Amino acid sequence: MKKLLLFLFTGIFSFANAQTVLYTDDLETTGSMIMQMGTNNSWAINSDYVGGTILGGFITIPDVPLQPGTFSSPNGNYLHPLADIATQEGVTNANFVLGGSSEQLIAAMTSTVNTTGYDNVTLKFWRTGGLDGVEVLYQVNGGGWVNSGYTLSGNPSNWIEETVTLPAGDDVNQFSIAFEFNEVTAQDPAPNHYHGIDEISIEGTQIGGGNPTLTAAVQNGTSFCGDDTITVDYNGTGTYNSGNNFILELSDDQGSFGSPTSIGTITSTASTGSIDGIVPTSITAGSLYRVRVNATDNAFTGSNNGTDLTLNPKPQALADATDTEVCEGDPIELIGNDLGNVTYNWSGPDNYTSGDQNPVINSSTLSNDGVYYLTTTVNGCTSDSAQVAITVNPTPSAPTITQNGNDLSSSYANGNQWYLDGAAINGATNQTHTATTAGVYTVQHTSSEGCTSPASEPIDLSNLSVFGHNMEQVVIAPNPFDNALHLENLEPGTSLIINDVTGKTVDEISVQTTHTTIETLRWKKGIYFMAIERQGTRQTVKLIKQ
Repeated sequence: MKKLLLFLFTGIFSFANAQTVLYTDDLETTGSMIMQMGTNNSWAINSDYVGGTILGGFITIPDVPLQPGTFSSPNGNYLHPLADIATQEGVTNANFVLGGSSEQLIAAMTSTVNTTGYDNVTLKFWRTGGLDGVEVLYQVNGGGWVNSGYTLSGNPSNWIEETVTLPAGDDVNQFSIAFEFNEVTAQDPAPNHYHGIDEISIEGTQIGGGNPTLTAAVQNGTSFCGDDTITVDYNGTGTYNSGNNFILELSDDQGSFGSPTSIGTITSTASTGSIDGIVPTSITAGSLYRVRVNATDNAFTGSNNGTDLTLNPKPQALADATDTEVCEGDPIELIGNDLGNVTYNWSGPDNYTSGDQNPVINSSTLSNDGVYYLTTTVNGCTSDSAQVAITVNPTPSAPTITQNGNDLSSSYANGNQWYLDGAAINGATNQTHTATTAGVYTVQHTSSEGCTSPASEPIDLSNLSVFGHNMEQVVIAPNPFDNALHLENLEPGTSLIINDVTGKTVDEISVQTTHTTIETLRWKKGIYFMAIERQGTRQTVKLIKQ
């Protein structure tokens, strides 16, 4: 598996004239190599170190030496040739069959290394066993495999590190290596069959020396809100391999990268480019933030952007209403969440706008019906829209009364309330009502949505019965009236109660003389009902202000 080195870097790849690791593979994942298979032999990656005998004990395969503890996974997987006949007889450590056929098989890297900007490119690997028979190949920019002329030899009894300088790999876009065993030219004699290979790396020296850099510059401002996009241009002097990711990191609110937040990433091998990041929604407000760009292959921590950034969280808007269903003419009371020093922006039907936190709308027409939206702005940061749907129900028209003697009937089948002299009659909610008391009757209708109509035109049944008070002697003038109403021939102790057509009392007077004057300047134009009460008797008179 292609792996990143776990060295700690401090903002540079390497020091002048030092080797930089451009590729490493500990072979714990078999997918990092393409391994050819032939008729008798193949390449294999496994962790079998135990040898044995094959072909009836004719050939002895020795054990493979155990690996040093400095390996990334000591005694784990390693690469080696493997004979089909050996596996059939239960031996799967490093070996291959000699003679009898010609086979040239390679095990090659699946990826390539970008060595642009590097020379002195060197292949390093650890190996054990084998006198001859395995050679090092290389490939440049997708061309054919070339024999480097380096052959594994010497039959070491322990694991040793080999170093092969490959000048063809200097300063190229794509470079890879492979291992080949060759039965035609090598004829490695038994018992020296076991070639083992592990801990592969490719290194190079930066051309011209110096310390590589990876800088970051913010391109779209210095102040951002939660959910905003920060666009950062990066510029590196190093080399980045296939599969490299550039990661945009955000510091804490004090500019520290002790626990950075990753806010964006792209996959690229280009040393310059642009990367976008998204500011976290609930970021802590602060003015000392910084960003930086890091690379994963080669692993490198870039420098910060060098300028403080101001970040503020994205506010949240919460919209509500005292009632989501109202009657035409009732107020619509909208409610916005209290966030302190906030700018509110309500919008709604009929191009409605308001900057109040809790605006009140007079739903005088049904066009107030619809969805109202609220956004809040704090420190220059605006929330997403919150919404509340309001339904404005129509006010029903006034009912009409049909009279048949003392029997009264509303034009509405249900939802009625009958009134006598402007006061609600307890329990009188049917479509019909029989009058048993003299006075003026009206009715109102309430719809299924709870909206109440205006009062009906009144029905005057003042002569329904005889009252003790002699109305013939009381003089009320003028009627219709304007700004004053005069009454004569009253008995001291008489109570005068004046209601409008909805039953609301507009005036109440206790008369202690035989005459009185009522100022009506503040009364609205319309119909009123005056109840004259004395000693348990009551009579109602219809009045009209013009």
